[in-house]
Amino acid sequence: MLKAKSLYHLIVYSIVFIIILISFFTFTIINNAHEELQEKIHTLKTDYTNSQKALLKNHVDYVIKFIDYYYKQNKDSKQLEDIKKDVIIAINQLKLSDNPNEYIFIYDFEGNVVLSSNEKLNVGKNFLNVKDSSGKYPIVELIKESQKENGGYVNYFWTKPEVSKETNKLSFVNSFSKWNWTIGKGVYLDEIDRLIKQKEEAYNKKISNYTLQITSLTILLILYSIFIYKNATILIVNDVKEIGNYFKESQNNNDPINENKIIFGEFKVIANYATDAMNNMKLRSSMLEDLNKNLESRLQIPPS
Repeated sequence: MLKAKSLYHLIVYSIVFIIILISFFTFTIINNAHEELQEKIHTLKTDYTNSQKALLKNHVDYVIKFIDYYYKQNKDSKQLEDIKKDVIIAINQLKLSDNPNEYIFIYDFEGNVVLSSNEKLNVGKNFLNVKDSSGKYPIVELIKESQKENGGYVNYFWTKPEVSKETNKLSFVNSFSKWNWTIGKGVYLDEIDRLIKQKEEAYNKKISNYTLQITSLTILLILYSIFIYKNATILIVNDVKEIGNYFKESQNNNDPINENKIIFGEFKVIANYATDAMNNMKLRSSMLEDLNKNLESRLQIPPS
């Protein structure tokens, strides 16, 4: 345990303690805020991915139901190729999302583009052997996943037209087996990166505000401590001087100490003790003087 050798040391210890305490709380607040951010980011990713998965599946299922319905309604009255052309025209006119980066695509089981509402120039091209930056063959994976009973999701990298570079993409695919079509819809996941960046910017701003507030509070506390130290020191010194003056003056008079000149109650108590002690000393001194006079009178030799 630290022992203060003077009032100055006591104040210094107090200021150091305040700084350590505030630093601890600052670290705790920042650490909690960081953990809160990571939790929010995880929740954001999970919620965003789940919502996008549900949306993609609903849109693809809707398109497949439309194709199946249109085919059944027209198979006896139109040629199959005409039905396919009508379906492609209708799907191109469907607006399932306001986001231009979310679009319906159709491949046949050989990897040829049947429909790409956002990249019409690719229609007729074969992408079966196209490999993404992770080494995956996306079209092979999409076709394979679509042939499962209820379709499925594929995560891969694909060139995003808006930025002309590969971006992480999540797609849901299912098949219309009558025509050997893989039908899917994807969403580029860089959108979640944008949302996360917004969260991080808000977090950094929040931490900056915390740091500024805590720093300001620390400075105010230190200045206040210094102010208290200086003023308290002056008042304490005045009280000590007043008690010291009393001891000096009490040798020449019997006036009691003037407590009105003493500020602190603790020093008033000390002053009372000092007054009692001085009175006792004077009383004993007086008794000793009387005793000495009495002894001297008794020991005095009478004249012969």
